[in-house]
Amino acid sequence: MANYQCRGKKKLWSVRFTIIEDGLEIQKRLSGFPRKKDAEAAYIDFMQEYEKTDHVKLDSNILNRKFDDVFTEFMGYKQQRIKESSYYDINKIAEKHIIPFFDNCKIKDINKPKVLAWQNSISDYSYKYKSKLRYILYSCFRYLSMYYDVDNVVAKVEPFRKPNTKKEMDIWTLDEFKKFIETFSDDIEFKTFFSLLYYTGCRLGEALALNYNDFNIKTGKLKINKSITTKIYKTALDKNYLVTSPKNQSSFREILLPKVLIDQLTEYMNEVPDACSSEFFFGQTRPLDDNTIYRRLNSHCATAEVKKIRIHDFRHSHVSLLIEHGANIVLIAKRVGHTDTQQTLNTYSHLFPNSEQDLIKKIDTLK
Repeated sequence: MANYQCRGKKKLWSVRFTIIEDGLEIQKRLSGFPRKKDAEAAYIDFMQEYEKTDHVKLDSNILNRKFDDVFTEFMGYKQQRIKESSYYDINKIAEKHIIPFFDNCKIKDINKPKVLAWQNSISDYSYKYKSKLRYILYSCFRYLSMYYDVDNVVAKVEPFRKPNTKKEMDIWTLDEFKKFIETFSDDIEFKTFFSLLYYTGCRLGEALALNYNDFNIKTGKLKINKSITTKIYKTALDKNYLVTSPKNQSSFREILLPKVLIDQLTEYMNEVPDACSSEFFFGQTRPLDDNTIYRRLNSHCATAEVKKIRIHDFRHSHVSLLIEHGANIVLIAKRVGHTDTQQTLNTYSHLFPNSEQDLIKKIDTLK
């Protein structure tokens, strides 16, 4: 609370208030104002700048606090800095894999052997998942290090080693996709849904979040500016999904659609008019269920007698189709919403032909 005073021969106004600096509570004073409203304005300006930075009051007893209590404080800090979907995701997996292990542990009791024992307890999970868990714990202790001067003990424990083998992506050729999609003769919605995944390369969450206004059939363009996440607890509206922004800034994009997909979309809109007026283009009142999507995919793969692929492999198949038809790396990166072309190359370099060899062959034909 600000305390205004007017003192001295010149009757100048000052304002005193409390702030946090370097984790400590201190008294701040602004003075030398001819009018009270000048002091009030100065106080408002100061606090607006002050609130742009992080200030956490130091708890001298932090080492004796229990981990679950500190983790709750840490998540309150993170909630203002990450997407809502990420907040729920972190909370969900932490309550399952982190908090129970350190239950009733005080911060001072969490040492290197304790962290190593925890890492060993989750060692059977995939490298990606257990590394994600470790990063959550690491971030919590980094927060303690920043604001409470507590050593980041997690940083002192060797992280998981990345396996040498990399899971290969499965890709459908256009002929394989056609065999698959022809099995949906009596299911216009899923036929359109899987066609959109194959011919646009958009992510599953991006496709599920679409509504009619995102399509411009006249210009043949699709606008992607949101995504669906289902990795959360039920929200206040009792939903098990959340509409969020896309994965990153480069994921906001507008792409051209091929005629074969435009024709399929038009047929779907004519047969399912609710798709043009509902919240979701696919599913209408709520997004399509993940489990239903996977069941349809697997059953129709069997019917079409094509190899089973993951949903994300539709994205890989689309990129493969683009490369096969001569698309350059810049166009591909922009179309699929990658941050930069390096990300595209890191993922798909093995699909590109030997460009240097092709270049030399072309030079050799010159006269």
